[in-house]
Amino acid sequence: MPYTFYFVDDGAGMVQLGEDVITADEVMATARALNRAPDAVRQLQFALLDFTNASELQITGEELRDVVAENEITSALVSPGLIAIVAPKDQIYGLARMWQVFVQKLNWTVEIFRSQPEAVEWLRGIVPEAQLQPAGGN
Repeated sequence: MPYTFYFVDDGAGMVQLGEDVITADEVMATARALNRAPDAVRQLQFALLDFTNASELQITGEELRDVVAENEITSALVSPGLIAIVAPKDQIYGLARMWQVFVQKLNWTVEIFRSQPEAVEWLRGIVPEAQLQPAGGN
C-alpha cells in the first residue's frame, strides 16, 4: 500500500508516508484507521505527512471533503493538533493547500513544506523533543 502510517516517539507523534500513486481510498482508509484507535490518537502531539516519494494524489474535491469529515472526528481526540506536510510536487502541494483550508475550522496548526528537512525543522521548533523515531527505534 503506497500510503501508510506509524507512530513515533513513544506515541507522541505519527508519520504518514505516501509513495507512488496514492488513491482517495487509501487516504480515507488511513483516516478511518486512526479513528478506530482513539487511545493511541489521544496521545498525539504532532504528525508529519510526507509525500516526498509520491508521484500523484488521486483525489477529488468531494473525496477530500469526505476525508475532512473523518478528520473532524479525529480532531475531537487530538486538539490542538500540529501537522507538517511535505509536498514537493505541485499537484500534491495544491491538494494539501486545499485540505489545509478545509481543516482551518479544526483546532489544528497545519504547515506545508517542499522538503522534509524544512518540515522536521518546523516541527522541532515547536516540539523540541520530537525525534521521529518509530517504536523500537534509537
